[in-house]
Amino acid sequence: MCVKFHKETFEESGLWVEPVAWLADIHRTKSITRYYIARRTAGTPRDAGWESQAVSLVPLSGLSAMLNMPNDRKVLPFLYTWLIRHGTLPV
Repeated sequence: MCVKFHKETFEESGLWVEPVAWLADIHRTKSITRYYIARRTAGTPRDAGWESQAVSLVPLSGLSAMLNMPNDRKVLPFLYTWLIRHGTLPV
């Protein structure tokens, strides 16, 4: 994966990550948001850049409540399907 991916992820979240898999492209009104599954290798949300207002590490059990906007919630079925297929989420 390109250097820009790592740099952008760190600036937005304060986390250094290793991409694992592409998850989904979610179409919005005027853009497309691309989601990936990634493994954190270092960093903390306290290190997020100035343009990020809030970053939280949320357990899977709290994710649905945290994603309160309809466009953000669209990623959940893709995430749950991926987790089930990879043996991370019980059926």
